[in-house]
Amino acid sequence: PAPPREKRTEARPAEKAAFDSAEAQAHAKEAAALLAETIKRMGIEATVEARPVEDGFKLQVESADGAILIGRKGRTLSALQYLVNRMAAVDDGDSRERILVDVGDYLERRQTTLEDLALRMAEKAKSSNRDVRLKPLSPQERRVIHVTLENDPDVRTFSIGDDVYRTMVIAPKGSESEPRRSRRGGRCGGRRGPRSSAPQQSDGAPQDAAQDAV
Repeated sequence: PAPPREKRTEARPAEKAAFDSAEAQAHAKEAAALLAETIKRMGIEATVEARPVEDGFKLQVESADGAILIGRKGRTLSALQYLVNRMAAVDDGDSRERILVDVGDYLERRQTTLEDLALRMAEKAKSSNRDVRLKPLSPQERRVIHVTLENDPDVRTFSIGDDVYRTMVIAPKGSESEPRRSRRGGRCGGRRGPRSSAPQQSDGAPQDAAQDAV
C-alpha cells in the first residue's frame, strides 16, 4: 500500500482574491465569453465564471451536462482548455497568462487521483527496482506526477514521446534507464509505441522493460 500523504501537493495555481489589473479582468471576461459560446455551439447549456489564480485565471464551468464536457479521463475538458488558450492568448513578450478550465470540482478530484497514483507507483518502482510507465497524460496531469514525486530521493520522473499526451515514467534512482528522446523517422513512447518483450535501448545501454500502470 502507498504511504500516508504528509501534505497536499500544489501542482495547480492557487486562487486569488482579485485580478491584478482591470486589463487582466477584461481579458478573463473575454475568455469566459469565448468558452461559453463554444459550449453553446456544442448544444450544451452552461454558465462560465472567470476566477483569478496565480499566473492567470480559471474559467469555472457549471452545467447539468458536466460529464460530457469533461469527457473520458478529462480529454474533452483538456481540448476545451487548449482551444480557449489559443483563442484568447495574450502575450506581452515577458509573460503569458495561463487559462485553466474546470467543470465542477473535476480538477481537484483528478489531482487527488493522480497524486495517489504517483505515490503508489513510486513505491512499486522502488520495491521492484524497475521503471513504472504510466499511460499517456496531458501536460497538466504530468505536472501533478512530477510535483508529487519531486522531493522523493529514491525515484525520478520523466516523459517520453512527442505527442501532447506523453507517457510518464517513474524510475528508481540508480537504474540504467535514461530519458529517451525520439529520433527522426521513428516514434518513442507515443500512444501506440511498441510493446515488445525485448528490452528497449537508450544510447546503447539496455533498459528494463517498463511496467505499465493506469
